[in-house]
Amino acid sequence: MFALTVVPNEALLVALIVFGLLWSMRSTVTETLVMDSAPAGRRATVLGAYYLVNAHVGGIGAPLFGFLAEGVGLATAFSWIGIAFVAMSAAALLIGRRL
Repeated sequence: MFALTVVPNEALLVALIVFGLLWSMRSTVTETLVMDSAPAGRRATVLGAYYLVNAHVGGIGAPLFGFLAEGVGLATAFSWIGIAFVAMSAAALLIGRRL
């Protein structure tokens, strides 16, 4: 009941519930993908590393993005982050093919 006093209207509450459900589904699917991609003897280590990186990226990335957006503007910051993600994805694909 506390959420009803904090959320300004019911539509936002419904949106937050849907977002929470979708976030939970994304987590489950991603963890399954990580576990299936890891060798059988290294699954615990790989999942532990995944959780470590996942936790720190959110805690460090959000303030860094805030500083970047404050300095260059929100649209430019999103463009730079998008370019960085494309570059990291391409590098992961190239490195993954060699392994």
